[in-house]
Amino acid sequence: MTARPDSTPDVAVVALDADRVDRVVGLARGLGRAGHRVTLYTSVPVTASLPAGCRSIVTRDLARDWERRAAAPDVVHTVTPASVRAVAALDGVSAPVVHSHDPGDDVGTLPPGVVEHFVVGGAGEVASVLVTGVPRRAVSVVPEGVDLAEWVVGGPAAPRSGVPRLVYLGALCPGDGADTAVAALPWVPDAELVIGADVDADSGRAREEADRLCAGAAALKVADRVRVTGPVSAELLRSADVVVHAPWNARPVRPVLEAMACGVPVVAGAVGVLPDTVLDGVTGVLVPPRLPKALGLAVRRLLNDKTRRAAFSTAASDRVEQRHTWDRIATETAAVYRGCVEARAQPA
Repeated sequence: MTARPDSTPDVAVVALDADRVDRVVGLARGLGRAGHRVTLYTSVPVTASLPAGCRSIVTRDLARDWERRAAAPDVVHTVTPASVRAVAALDGVSAPVVHSHDPGDDVGTLPPGVVEHFVVGGAGEVASVLVTGVPRRAVSVVPEGVDLAEWVVGGPAAPRSGVPRLVYLGALCPGDGADTAVAALPWVPDAELVIGADVDADSGRAREEADRLCAGAAALKVADRVRVTGPVSAELLRSADVVVHAPWNARPVRPVLEAMACGVPVVAGAVGVLPDTVLDGVTGVLVPPRLPKALGLAVRRLLNDKTRRAAFSTAASDRVEQRHTWDRIATETAAVYRGCVEARAQPA
């Protein structure tokens, strides 16, 4: 099937991991507003409204539901390794497959010959795809998007005490930087660290990590300044003086974008695509990973400079509004789709 004359390819987006469904809903909305017809194949129901021409299908058997589609798509877009494997098992997929590569995903585990084009979130992730032998022409940089209807400046904020508040962003797992944030507290006198995480999720592993962090805080004599709360919300972010996100290696940047959209300055580790997201000295501060002292000193300097925090706040929310709206992300992603479709149409 060839693309329609208006150059708006029909797209099938396959997102078989529940934690990435929100992201593809944002993309689908942007594509739909631009006139694309989009079918979302997801593992959990999509409760958000979708534009005309977009639909969602909860699938437990992709092969069965794929056969029931009304027409073949022009492009298939996968967003998880499991989705690539599911598409690889289908019969008769002739459309090019575009895959969104997330930091931490291993390209080497993907079935060979399925993905025609990779999309990464920043220049820092290009090399992680190229090292597996993918040619540079098959990799495009399209940043992550954020829902500006949910994550906004100036809404209600969570209650707070009278001390400076740091909010840690990330998953509760070793290597994601929460322990670095805890270990930085001796260099940030009086500040409290609120770790936003759902400790009841992930079959108890998050609870184990929370207990480990609390034990580490006790050993550093900062336990009275560390608190694990529920999942991160816009209200919690807006209550923060500074948001901290200091993973040891590449991680998805969506939590940082949500903080920036709420106008909160970020101190982040200089790994993965974070240097593409947090502009050092403009929207926040970058520090080397796994160095608690460097993190603590950077946070302390920022807490002591209200004018600098205000400047970062404005620049951060402006940056998100200019660079990370779903409409812009959809436009850039659609350009990748058109390139793949047009390349297929060229004579051999």
